[in-house]
Amino acid sequence: IFRHSLGHVMSRAVGEYYKGKGYGADAIKRGVGPSIENGWYQDFDLPEPLKEEDLPEIEKIMRDIITRGLDFTRREISKAEGLAQFPHDPYKQELIAGLPEDEPITFYTQGDYTDLCRGPHFPNTGKLPGAFKLMSTSGAYWRG
Repeated sequence: IFRHSLGHVMSRAVGEYYKGKGYGADAIKRGVGPSIENGWYQDFDLPEPLKEEDLPEIEKIMRDIITRGLDFTRREISKAEGLAQFPHDPYKQELIAGLPEDEPITFYTQGDYTDLCRGPHFPNTGKLPGAFKLMSTSGAYWRG
């Protein structure tokens, strides 16, 4: 739950980082972001490549988000609502379209950032420990 919650904080932080560079929210597209054995990752399609020298600034934004004490709130939605939430993001559109009709679709929100997610999460960003380190970036092909 710790890693998964930090993945959401990082995803939000990357959005804030690019907003600070003058990009709108629709410029960032997000794939999946699961926790893994030694941490987590997040797939992004960004308006300009993220470089390893950007990571300390993103960590700083993440620590700021943690201090904001934002609640993680869960919301069940219909497939139509889910698709309407991300009209600019082909990755979220594909993920939502592929979900079974009989399974609930859940979104988690922290402040003004919402993402498709099964959860669970820490109840609040302020409850997350500050012990984390962003280690690297890499390139990937969607679903490849």
